[in-house]
Amino acid sequence: MEIILVSIAIFMGSLIQRVIGFGMPIIVIPTLFIYFSPATALIMAFIVGIISSLFVVNDLKQTTVLNNSIYKVLFPASVIGIGFGAWVLTISPKSYLQISLGVLIVIGLIIQKYFQPIPKNQLKPKPDLFIYAIFAGFFNSTVGLSAGPLIIWIRKHIVSPNSVRLLLAFNFIFMNVLSIFFLHYFDRNAFILIPTFFFILFLPIIFIANYTGSILSNKIKETHYNSIVFYFLATIGVLTTYYGINSL
Repeated sequence: MEIILVSIAIFMGSLIQRVIGFGMPIIVIPTLFIYFSPATALIMAFIVGIISSLFVVNDLKQTTVLNNSIYKVLFPASVIGIGFGAWVLTISPKSYLQISLGVLIVIGLIIQKYFQPIPKNQLKPKPDLFIYAIFAGFFNSTVGLSAGPLIIWIRKHIVSPNSVRLLLAFNFIFMNVLSIFFLHYFDRNAFILIPTFFFILFLPIIFIANYTGSILSNKIKETHYNSIVFYFLATIGVLTTYYGINSL
C-alpha cells in the first residue's frame, strides 16, 4: 500500500506541476509525511521536484524566452531564505509554518484580486522580488512550498503560461538542490531513511506524468490558465492552513 500511494502521489504531483507550473508538493508531501520523518519526506519531494523540473526545462527552453536578470535577484535571496528556513525547521513545529504560509497566500490573492490594478508591466526584476524570493526560499526548506510567494509576485506582471512554467522550473531546481543540502546538514539521517524503491520507481513515473502533462498544457488557453492558477493557488493556501491547524 505504501508503494502504491507514494507512486500515485508522485504521478499526480508531477502531472499538475507540468500543466500548471507548480503544486506538486501539496500532493506529494502530505503523502510522504504519512510514512517518513519531515526531513526525509521533504528531501524525497525535492528530488521529485528536481527531476520533474528538468523535464519542463528540456521541453520549454528552446521556445520560451525569459529575462535572465531575474535569477540574479531570485537565487541569492533564495539562499538566505532556504538557510534560515532549514534551521527554523529544526526548532519550530511545522504546523505553525504551514499555517503562516497558507494565510499569507490567501491574503496575497485577495489583495491582488480586489485591490491591485490589472498588471501592465512585463516580467522583470524589481526590488520587491528580493523579499518574495526570501519568503519563497524560507517556505521551500520548511514546508516544501516555494511557489506561493513567487506566484503572488509573478501575477503582478504580464507573463505567458510557458514563461511561468519555465521560470518556476529553474527556481525549483535551484531551491530544491540547496534545500536538500541544508536539510542534510541539519539532519544527517534524512538521506539514510529514504527507501530503495523510491529511487527505482520515481523516474519512470515522473517521465510519464510529464509527457501526459505536456499534451494537456498545450490545450489550455491563456485566459483559462490564469483562472486555473488563481483557484489552484487559493486551494493550496486553504489546504496548507488546514494541514497546519489539523497537526497542532
